[in-house]
Amino acid sequence: MPTPAHKIKEMEDNGSSVLALVELLLYAISEPNNTPMGLQEACKSQGKLAMYSCEFSLEDSKLLVVTPMSLNTLKKTADRVVAPGGFLKLDHIRRDALNVLSAYSKKDYQSKDCPACATPAADRSEVRMQHLIDSFSDFTERYNGLLRITRNIIRRASEGKFNRANEERLLKEHLEQALALPKPHLKIVDQ
Repeated sequence: MPTPAHKIKEMEDNGSSVLALVELLLYAISEPNNTPMGLQEACKSQGKLAMYSCEFSLEDSKLLVVTPMSLNTLKKTADRVVAPGGFLKLDHIRRDALNVLSAYSKKDYQSKDCPACATPAADRSEVRMQHLIDSFSDFTERYNGLLRITRNIIRRASEGKFNRANEERLLKEHLEQALALPKPHLKIVDQ
């Protein structure tokens, strides 16, 4: 039985919303001083992020529309439209955005709704330095994870407990996680 038209439309709308959410989170990581109200709070849990909604214009006038949905719908949709990594990648980006926005909020986080307020230049440089340190720390953690899984594979192979299909699956999962770091997180933008 074919999928009803209204279900196809709902799936397309959910997919567009999840892709807009990913783009908004990546934007928040690179521009924490220019994000919509409530995004930091929404990033505190998967459920809150699923229920988050906003319309936000990027600097290039692109409108991002994020609509609320259930957590299960968010997970299924992300697994379908976020490649590679699916929901795991979206959740990783959520945590990165929360870390960046939390660090920035300690330095007088300013929302899109209050552009007249300005963070002093010294505070901005401290925030950028913290972002850079966090990025290096995250990269080191991912690299150490890859080394650990490789060491475990070699150990299991030397003990004769090697299951090629399982080891390839584990290594592939760890590689996807290691490569899921969004590039804007490493970028320091002068403002």
